[in-house]
Amino acid sequence: PGWTWLKPSRALPVPPAMSTPEESEVLGLSVAYMVSTFLEEVKKEFGEDADPNYYEVNKRMLYSDSAKGRHLVCPRDRREGCSYVDAVHMSEKGHTAPATIMLSWSWHYTVKTVVFALARWCRVNGKDPAEVFVWQCALCNNQFRVEENKAKGQWESFDTFKALFEKRMDHTNHIVSLMAPWDEPVNIKRIWCVFEKHMAVVKGHKFDVILPEEEDARFQKALEEGGMQPVWELFSKVDIQSAEATSATDKKNILHLVDPDLDLDAAGVYSKKCSKLNAEVVSRLQQWFVRLAEQSLLERSERREPIHLQAWANVAFLLETVRGSEENWDKATNMYHRAMEVAKADGETETKQYAFLLVKYASHLSRSGSQNHREQADFL
Repeated sequence: PGWTWLKPSRALPVPPAMSTPEESEVLGLSVAYMVSTFLEEVKKEFGEDADPNYYEVNKRMLYSDSAKGRHLVCPRDRREGCSYVDAVHMSEKGHTAPATIMLSWSWHYTVKTVVFALARWCRVNGKDPAEVFVWQCALCNNQFRVEENKAKGQWESFDTFKALFEKRMDHTNHIVSLMAPWDEPVNIKRIWCVFEKHMAVVKGHKFDVILPEEEDARFQKALEEGGMQPVWELFSKVDIQSAEATSATDKKNILHLVDPDLDLDAAGVYSKKCSKLNAEVVSRLQQWFVRLAEQSLLERSERREPIHLQAWANVAFLLETVRGSEENWDKATNMYHRAMEVAKADGETETKQYAFLLVKYASHLSRSGSQNHREQADFL
């Protein structure tokens, strides 16, 4: 810790606190450190109210003469200049450990968007931020090597990148995708992000979505005002064939993995295998957004916040259709019951909104296949 180095002409000796190359590749940074120290460093570098994106942070904090890892040896190649997370590991104990989650995100997001969303995810899921260690490419890849290679016009081979990507994914077994804004998220338009979600489905890894607090509020408002339509419009934007990539070679390689028979030079060619991948990703996103809608609505009800009756009906319908199973049909039924209880308690049973709720509930019952439920539906 604290060692500084001259520019080396050979491999450097190993500091005592350095991890092995294998450990370094899956090292994560704690959310608690991001919320405290990292945000403070950003404030000192950019100003009190600044909120730079990670391209800006990279230039001034991750790949610069003043970067935390500039004069420390990298455990992966024994050369001067290491990743942010390796620098923290070597100089500040207790803030790094093998990553517990892998973040799927975009460099276009700002620091506060990312850090506050991660902190909120910890709070909502009852996790200690000091015990959640994030693998985030900006902070965990060695940006000195990335920039050196870019200056030479060199790119890490796709096979090497894919192998490391799968290693980190398999190690954490938990992908957390940051989506902002909720109805136009940047990362569903990036091919690696879409591929990450696909691989999480294929490998059976745990998959969560993070919404920043203000985006969650917008999502809830959209459910009340626009029903299910905004949700369906979001999912229609997932298309791996039209997704963007920094490297054209990466895009070709990913599409070739998905569909080896696809003519990559022909424009607008339909691929059944790519379409299947899109459907798998959409299905997982649908399930998550419906769970979010359900949880948020119940939490708002517990806090006695005013909720439009249409929102209850919309979420119940989403539960029934998107997550179709007997368990979710029961959850949808309970959602209608909760809505009717709230309406009665608030004296809203003589309103058009309550009539709308009953019509939706009747339609729900009629789809159950039960004679008793059909009779109830006819009565309603």
